[in-house]
Amino acid sequence: MRSWTAAQSQPSRNICKALTLGRNFPELDTGFVSLDSVVDIVSDGTLKTTFREKSLPDYWVQIQPWHSELADTALKRLMPFPTTYNCDIGFSSLVGLKVRQCNRINVESDLRIKLSSLEPDIVSLMSQHKQHHTVN
Repeated sequence: MRSWTAAQSQPSRNICKALTLGRNFPELDTGFVSLDSVVDIVSDGTLKTTFREKSLPDYWVQIQPWHSELADTALKRLMPFPTTYNCDIGFSSLVGLKVRQCNRINVESDLRIKLSSLEPDIVSLMSQHKQHHTVN
């Protein structure tokens, strides 16, 4: 008979934690989760390391090919947070533009620039000596 070391018994503890998820959190809907995927993720050391190194959405995107059902559900649950943030930022930017430019009816192009995460390459634009106009 083979004896178990502490390192070998660690995956079984993690599996027990995954199996008791519904008991510890009765309000949590676990019907969408494949229990096999949860057990695989909890017991895989490389996925734990990846989880510590990456952001939460990047982690789920990376493991999506192997655990698609669980990753899709996680990404759907995470999606409202950045979209709500973007709505709040957009509304605040619109209010700021309307206060400063109360005589302009159409602030669409200014709002697009304000909400863009792209930084213009000023040096390149200046070296070309061209004016760039937007069509209103």
